[in-house]
Amino acid sequence: MHYGESTLTRYRWDLKTCFSDEVVLLINRILETQENLTTISLLTDGDCIVTRIKYAPCAINLAQLSKLQHLSWRGLKRYVDFESVRQFIAAHGAQLKTLHLDLIGWDTARLAWRQVFRRTADKHAILPQNFFAQCVLGLPLEEKSYTLLTALQRLTLSQVSFSPMEVQLTGALNVGQLQALQLINCPGTFRFLRQIVHSGMPLKLKLLELTFNPEKLNQITDESQDNITETVKAFLEAFSGLIDLYLMLPTVSWDGMCQSMLHHKSTLRRLITHGLWRTEVGFQQDGDLFGSPEFRPRISHDPGLEFLGISASISEMCTITVSTILFPHF
Repeated sequence: MHYGESTLTRYRWDLKTCFSDEVVLLINRILETQENLTTISLLTDGDCIVTRIKYAPCAINLAQLSKLQHLSWRGLKRYVDFESVRQFIAAHGAQLKTLHLDLIGWDTARLAWRQVFRRTADKHAILPQNFFAQCVLGLPLEEKSYTLLTALQRLTLSQVSFSPMEVQLTGALNVGQLQALQLINCPGTFRFLRQIVHSGMPLKLKLLELTFNPEKLNQITDESQDNITETVKAFLEAFSGLIDLYLMLPTVSWDGMCQSMLHHKSTLRRLITHGLWRTEVGFQQDGDLFGSPEFRPRISHDPGLEFLGISASISEMCTITVSTILFPHF
């Protein structure tokens, strides 16, 4: 493939391919001639057989992209992948407006990072408590707020842990200025939300997604028991102005949650709620909120809603009358 020099402003590698040295070198050859790139999106397979057989030392040189403002990387796992992000943030983090990172699995990413760290670091080096916060973002352990990504407006994190750096990350991730925040199966999510509320910082969020399925996290501590209902309620009531709200949460009081959603009634246009119920053997299964007498009647009569999604059982859906389908009362 051939691109004219400095002709691209966006670049996507969404093939979910193995990140061998050959692939990285190919991408670097493209990027080094495209100094006007403002957006880059990568979808890679960090756990394929190629990277298990041979440790690939080549890193994508993101730091050379001095105009990059929007970075999305789903599937990063290799030590050098995190080095790529670290070097870019150190050089140009202050100009980043959108950041989307999906580690696929926090535990596997942490173990992969530690294996290389132990081989390359000084033998007396101490393992970080949170490698992403301390070594990728460069935050110290001292518990105070730090500024880092000062232009950030949209943040999506999947399988990225906040623990035990909630205080530092609140400032570093520019939470007070974010327009969109999406947290997907991130360990420490609810402690992070409590820290935001505790800080008292005003929020400007227009879009919020909280997805937390305990089955997707391999944790000793069961965060599904971490006072989720009161935490999310307090967070939703700490500000106003949401337009989009997407919630997928384990066993919570959706009745109480509904009151907090209605705190955004004047602006809310799109709402999706997905309940997870804990089975007798400890697994999570889809819950029926549509048939809940304590939830559906309250939220479905908001006249401002343009889109409403509620987790439901097939049997309950079959009881809906034709008139309800054709003429929904939103």
